[in-house]
Amino acid sequence: MPEGKVRIAAPPGIANEVVVPLAAKIRQQHPQIQIEVLSGIETLNLGRGEADLSLRTWKPIDADLACVDEVSSAMRVYASKAYAAQLPLHPGIKGLDWICWAAPNGGQRANQELGTFTPDFKPVFTSDDFIVQIAACKAGMGAMVLPQVLHRYTGLQELQELDIDLGSDAVGSLYLVCHKRHRYLPKVQLVMEFITKEFDSLRC
Repeated sequence: MPEGKVRIAAPPGIANEVVVPLAAKIRQQHPQIQIEVLSGIETLNLGRGEADLSLRTWKPIDADLACVDEVSSAMRVYASKAYAAQLPLHPGIKGLDWICWAAPNGGQRANQELGTFTPDFKPVFTSDDFIVQIAACKAGMGAMVLPQVLHRYTGLQELQELDIDLGSDAVGSLYLVCHKRHRYLPKVQLVMEFITKEFDSLRC
């Protein structure tokens, strides 16, 4: 039976909303597996053994890395119900108070989407921590761009989706990545199967 530690690298939002509940499921069914979550914006080097699996928002081009699975989602605008109640019936992108990433992470997808629509884009609140951004959004400080599939998770269900069209190109993807030499390790395969099932549920 597979056993041991499996290290999963993931962006903060994915780590918090997806990986932690998934780790709880794995713990219930396979207590001999220990999950270590490495949450951050930086990309860890799987070739140097910095992590066993990685959930990334961009597809790897390294020939030594295998993209095991992927899931895509429309990027949508979310806000607290209290903030949404103060908005006009059909709010525009420029009329919203925006919450997003602070430097040096300003190149994240959400910031790019907003910069496309508003060249002189100036957010009302920024943080280098996704959890802090979500807290600001729940507190009614403004709106955020988030992958639509994340709204299924408990931590984000209290946010309300706003009727704002970011366009057909506003799609984010998440890739399950593994180094080829680790792909068939039993403990890694077990965790990959759980993640793939989670991806399948998000595609429904």
